Amino acid sequence: MNVNEQMQELKEFIINFNIDINTDDGLTTEIETAFTQSHAADGWFHGVLALGIPYMGMFLPIIIVFIIFYFQAKTDRDKYSAMIEVSKSVKDPAVIEDLLNSFKEEKKSPRDYRKDGVTTSFTGIGLYLFGEIFLGSLLKGVGALVFTIGVGLIVAGYLYPRESEEINKAVEDFEKR
Repeated sequence: MNVNEQMQELKEFIINFNIDINTDDGLTTEIETAFTQSHAADGWFHGVLALGIPYMGMFLPIIIVFIIFYFQAKTDRDKYSAMIEVSKSVKDPAVIEDLLNSFKEEKKSPRDYRKDGVTTSFTGIGLYLFGEIFLGSLLKGVGALVFTIGVGLIVAGYLYPRESEEINKAVEDFEKR
């Protein structure tokens, strides 16, 4: 007998194999009852998980936002209470004014569109290459879109100068025309 015939016999044996259990003695009922009792305690846990996980998924971002606001307010409250304590011991109003100015938020410098554009462009190139190598045309399109946004930011960086010296130079160049 060759290997193909042995494989064929094994397939026929597996296909035609069945077990005949005599259920007159109630063996099936005992097996089902034992199975049901062993998993009855898991029912409440699975129910809690089935309902709890979606609720946590919905409420977790809200909880995170509240935590951020709570600690930001706590930091501000501590900062101002410290400022009040220090101002009680200081008699010179100029020092108090300097203290108030030090607690004010610093002005943010203007955006550097050129730097942001280069970063965004290379992110787009990376997404495009990732789509080219692994995932296909969808990610290639997303990468091309992000790249063009980056190129737009670079162009905006040259059209809208951010430093006062660059603004003065742009005005002088415009006045020469």
